[in-house]
Amino acid sequence: MRFPSFRVACLILLFQATLLLEAQVNTASLSGLATDPTGAVIANSTVMVTNTATGYSRTVHTDSAGAYSFQDLPIGQYTVTVSASGFVSVGEQL
Repeated sequence: MRFPSFRVACLILLFQATLLLEAQVNTASLSGLATDPTGAVIANSTVMVTNTATGYSRTVHTDSAGAYSFQDLPIGQYTVTVSASGFVSVGEQL
């Protein structure tokens, strides 16, 4: 049995469209580098994010290069606070 070319074209387009569909994401990621006023990295500092609307918070520690990363954060507005021994804690709303 032969399909008319129109049907074949529709099937191909439908198949390609399903490949292009992406899942909606309702989380975010946040990453950065903790540095002092001179630009030197602050290793092993504590970084805390707090959702300003819900109070939800998470804490991570920077690595030896001063980098930190939060994955799968619920979308919202956050305050980020960095603290380390010998430094004054600094927070900024994002």
